[in-house]
Amino acid sequence: MDRIMSGTLYLIPCPITEGGTTEVIPLETSSIALRCRIFIVENVKQARRYLKSLDRSTDIDVLQFYSMGKHADDVEQSSIIVHLKSGEDVGMISDAGCPAVADPGWELVALAHQNGICVRPLVGPSSILLTLMASGMNGQSFAFHGYLPIDKTDRQQGIREMVRSIERSGATQLFMDTPFRNEKLFQDILSNAPDNFNLCLAQDVTGPKERIITKSIQAWKSKSPDFLKIPMMMALGH
Repeated sequence: MDRIMSGTLYLIPCPITEGGTTEVIPLETSSIALRCRIFIVENVKQARRYLKSLDRSTDIDVLQFYSMGKHADDVEQSSIIVHLKSGEDVGMISDAGCPAVADPGWELVALAHQNGICVRPLVGPSSILLTLMASGMNGQSFAFHGYLPIDKTDRQQGIREMVRSIERSGATQLFMDTPFRNEKLFQDILSNAPDNFNLCLAQDVTGPKERIITKSIQAWKSKSPDFLKIPMMMALGH
């Protein structure tokens, strides 16, 4: 495949919990992140803090930041492409985990491909994959749904659709919600999923309060978990 002589768009993962950067970010990822001087980020303040955590001597003031996601616009994305075409490397950083996966960034990645620019994903934590790995469920076929609907009726309908998908294909279904709605989501799952299905609750993945437990729906009905106000990924399957 032909590529123009350009810089590289590096997709740079960051921790999905507070602290622990050295434990979850590989050395090569850190080295490349510290080598970049131009970044497109979801949150400038958070990205600055992350880069400083990789190396306290980093001079943040010489770095150039552009916004993506809600604060991005076509002008900023075009500016990034100009930088890349001129031979400058650009790093993409989202708020947590892997950029462009359940996070903003995919549109710029698509634009880079359209312009023949090299895109390189770097290794780092993903709560989606880590939950799947630890769930004990089907890792050959799976789907990620992101946040389920806020409305109770729509949320329950979404759960029933996932149940039908599991019955049809056996694919593991991964999803999440905000910490303060986790308990309501959990109860809706118990009410709408068969007793012989399995549910994995993955709390604070890679964090100090990490707890990943898989039980049948029937088993969960007899003993509900402690719902801490921390992020949780859920997986439903056989």
